[in-house]
Amino acid sequence: MSPNSATVPTRKEGENSAALEDSEAQPLHDGENPAFEVNTPEYTGPFHLLADLVAKRKLDITAFALAEVTGEFLEYIAKFPNLSQATEFLVIAATLLDIKAARLLPGQAETEEDLELLEAQDLLISRLIQYQTYKEAAAFIEGRWEENSATAPRIPGSDPILKGVLASLKTTIDPEDLARRAAGTIFTAPPQVLVTHLHDPLVSVSEQTGVLTERLKRARTLTFKELIKDAKTLPVIISRFLALLDMYRNGSLSFTQDTPLGKLVITWVGKSNAPVPDTEEDEWE
Repeated sequence: MSPNSATVPTRKEGENSAALEDSEAQPLHDGENPAFEVNTPEYTGPFHLLADLVAKRKLDITAFALAEVTGEFLEYIAKFPNLSQATEFLVIAATLLDIKAARLLPGQAETEEDLELLEAQDLLISRLIQYQTYKEAAAFIEGRWEENSATAPRIPGSDPILKGVLASLKTTIDPEDLARRAAGTIFTAPPQVLVTHLHDPLVSVSEQTGVLTERLKRARTLTFKELIKDAKTLPVIISRFLALLDMYRNGSLSFTQDTPLGKLVITWVGKSNAPVPDTEEDEWE
């Protein structure tokens, strides 16, 4: 055995060590089955106390036979199967195994790799301490829950002084009137949906063709922006654009646009005394 190893006496011998007193926690059992205990030359007692002893460096983990403890636990879990116990054992055993592997590495902390190994060992110990902290907190919460599970709140009655302040409820309607009012609230008439606002008044393309023809005959050349300058609504602008396309198709206009999306120049190329071309409204519906 290593000089740094420690043999922890069992509670059965009546010698409660300081480590056992300082590390008091819930044993590894579910309240019905007996707790799993370890019986080795280095340590004899509850398995869950191993974590505290190793974390406080009161037990040399390098001299502890984890394989022997694992075999004993497999026999124990075969007799008392419990998923919670198995999970708890795996957490503690895996952490102890990592700590033992880190401490068994030879050499001094002289290189950067050695320092990293020592830091990893400290992280494992801190993880073990965190596990024990959460375990004790869970045991405390469970105890408080059991203590207060049988309690029930007491709902006090109204204060006698306040009873005189409250006004008595008096009904002034009969059941038929109440039913009629309820029916009027629940079964309301379906709302009327009006569609008149969905469509603006139609703008005649033929009418806008006449307006554009008169302007272009006088000015000969105008831009599209000038032709729609007095248009107050979007339907009027659309109708004038359609009228220009129809007039261009009939050979009365020519379009000029030097750059893409640039200024559109419209020039009248028809006869000055030519009548206003007829436009089929159905084509633009």
